[in-house]
Parts: sequence; structure tokens; C-alpha cells
Amino acid sequence: MKPHLAVLLAAFLAPVTSLASSPLKVTLPYKEVMKASVQSKQPVVYARVGEQGFGVQHWWGPSATWGRVGSMVGGLSGFVIAKGMEQLANSGTPALAQGDAEKLAPLYDREVTQRELEKVLAEVLSTHTLFASPAVIKQLADGSPRTATVFEDPSLIVELHSSLITDYRGLQVTALVYEFSAAEQVANPKSPLVGRVYRNRFDYVSDLLPAPHIKTPEEIKADVEAVKAKYQGRQLTKEERAQQTIELRDAKNGTTLEEWRAPLMEAWLANGGARLHDALKLGTAKVVELMAKDLTDFNAVQVRNDVDVLGWRTLRDVETGRYTSIFVGGPFAGALISEPSGLSVEYCRGTAFSESLPKSAWPKLCANEK
Repeated sequence: MKPHLAVLLAAFLAPVTSLASSPLKVTLPYKEVMKASVQSKQPVVYARVGEQGFGVQHWWGPSATWGRVGSMVGGLSGFVIAKGMEQLANSGTPALAQGDAEKLAPLYDREVTQRELEKVLAEVLSTHTLFASPAVIKQLADGSPRTATVFEDPSLIVELHSSLITDYRGLQVTALVYEFSAAEQVANPKSPLVGRVYRNRFDYVSDLLPAPHIKTPEEIKADVEAVKAKYQGRQLTKEERAQQTIELRDAKNGTTLEEWRAPLMEAWLANGGARLHDALKLGTAKVVELMAKDLTDFNAVQVRNDVDVLGWRTLRDVETGRYTSIFVGGPFAGALISEPSGLSVEYCRGTAFSESLPKSAWPKLCANEK
């Protein structure tokens, strides 16, 4: 095993301390193992790309969290501190993520993504043991009711969502998948699942863009000294003293959030969004592959309530430069995620989407989301 993968295994399997104040307790896993009554029945497949548009994940930035900004942006231990802290502390980063989601929205063609999702589903499921005949793939219309009685029995629903991760270095493609059976609802009318016989979620995070430069303590110190030298040796006016204060504050802050984001946004927008399109296409294929494997995994999920944010995942498969892990605790227990090995656990608190729909309709893609 390569050294960096050995370190990765140790990091993910060892107990860790959370950024959260206390562990998040759950009583049920997110994954609902497919019921025996439908394990051998071929479902009709409904596919839908989320109408919320393109998303950008964010962490929340009240004043109490500024000391950890570096760890929230790509797990860096550096000095990603934003200028104008008081303004950002009041607005938080959701407003920044919202603006960037809207900038990237023109590159995100929902119809093209829908066709790609349907194509991949047909290809992958054609070799799946659950499908004796070619899979029937239908588009799930926006606003369609989610009850067993309005679908064929059984029906597998696949919903796709796309978003940049909080440090802007990777694209995350998320598939929310569940299956309904009208017969199951009739057989168990008092069940809170109302005919749902399977559920899980699957995530794929693209390879990461290079991390922008973060000013070192030495560079920050040099910037501060340069500002002091600029105003040294003369009597300053009131206006000059005010300007010096601003420049000293900015120098001490080091690399700003805007400076960090700028080259990454440029990379995603370059060449008509070529990198974004490639990552989205690959991510769509990969989450469907994860789903196909999970459809034959009938093992019960053992939820661990003794783990917290950084311990919610444990490795399942290791590839060259990537790993696939399963959530063992938290709100997504049982879900699968494929990530590049250089990705740190991120403090994601929400996702801003490009389309102006009610926020109640936005899917919760973050483990820490409130």
C-alpha cells in the first residue's frame, strides 16, 4: 500500500475530535435496505435532474468561526481570512455562494444532464441482475407526487443534484434514490414509509483543482511591515491614519476568501465550462454505478452513534488516488461517497442553488446542514 493511502486509512478509521460541539445522534440509518418483497422484481425507473439548478456549497461564517476558516476551506491550516470580517460575519458565506451559483448557472444545461442521466441509467442497468429485460427509463416531471400509488409497481426514482464543494476545488454530484411499491403500501398501510421499499444516496466528488496560494505567516508579517514602513517617519493626517488602519487590517488578514475563490471560479468558467461539463458527465456515471452496486446489498446498516462529524465515514474501497467510503453515523448513515484522496472533511453547512425556488424545496446535501 502506498504511504499516503496508509495514512488515509489510519485517519479515517481512527477516533477523531469533531468541529461540532457534540455528536449528532441518529436512531435510524439513512439507507433503507430493499425489502424482500421487491428484491427480485424489476422496477420502472424514473429519472429527474433537480429543478433547483446548479449549487455551490458553503460554510456559515459568524464571528465565532473565523478562527477556523482555514480548516473549513479545503482543510487548510493556513490563513484564509476574509477582509471586511464584520460584513461577512453579518451576511455569512451563503450570499457569496449564491452569487457564484448564479454565475455558473449558464454553463449548466439541465436538459443535457437529464439526457445523460437517462443514457447512463439504461447502460448500467442493462447488465444488472435485477433487470432481466431492458430497463424502462422515464423522466420524472417537476412537482410529481412522491407516493407509491401514482407509479408502476415497483418504481425506482433517481434524482440528480450538482454542486461545487465548499472550497470550490471539486464538483460533487449527488444521486438521491428510492423505490416505491403500491403492493407494499396496501400490505402495510400504517407504515410511515407509505410504500417506500428502498432508499439511499450516492455522491461523487471530482478530482480536485490545485489549491490557490495561501500567504504564510512570514508573508503576512512582511506585508504588515511594509504598511508600517509606508507611513513611518512623518506626521499623519486623520485621513491617513484611517487609511493606515485599513491597510494594516488587510495585511494581517492575509489571503482573502475572494482571492482564494477567484482562480478556482476562473478554472470552472474557462472554455465554456469544459471542466465543469466533463466532471458532471463523469460524476453522473459514477453515482449510477454506486447505486447499481448498492441495489444488491441487502445487509442491514449498523449505525454508530458514538462518532461525530469527522468520524462519520469509514473506508470501503481504495483506488489509485481515490477512495469510496460509507457513512457509519450521522444523518447519512449507510450512504456511499467516492472522493479524491486529497479531499479533507469539510465543514459544509448548506448549499445555495442558482434557481429562485423556495428554499424548502432545496435538497440537503451537507452532513452538517441545518
